[in-house]
Amino acid sequence: MFIIKGGTCRRGMGSVGFGVNGYSGGPARGIWLRLQPEGSDAIPPWNIRVGRNKVIDGEVELPGFASLPHTGTAIVAKHLKSATFSLGRQAKPRITGSWTCA
Repeated sequence: MFIIKGGTCRRGMGSVGFGVNGYSGGPARGIWLRLQPEGSDAIPPWNIRVGRNKVIDGEVELPGFASLPHTGTAIVAKHLKSATFSLGRQAKPRITGSWTCA
């Protein structure tokens, strides 16, 4: 389990990013996820919605992991500032966690 403290938390255009994403080979410890409301086949941009959302794309930058799943499920809380998520399927690697944005 990774705990990401500090960095930024950005929400908008159907995506959430949290932690510190690396650019041009810089240090990284972050996750960016593109969400799509469950039952929707709409093309972005859309707003993040309360409840179950599909994770349809993203970037996972964590130490020791070269390639991780970019699809899964996120359950967004009523206030839209936090959620739990699960990336990948039954096979490993699988990542579960949560985010909270101010």
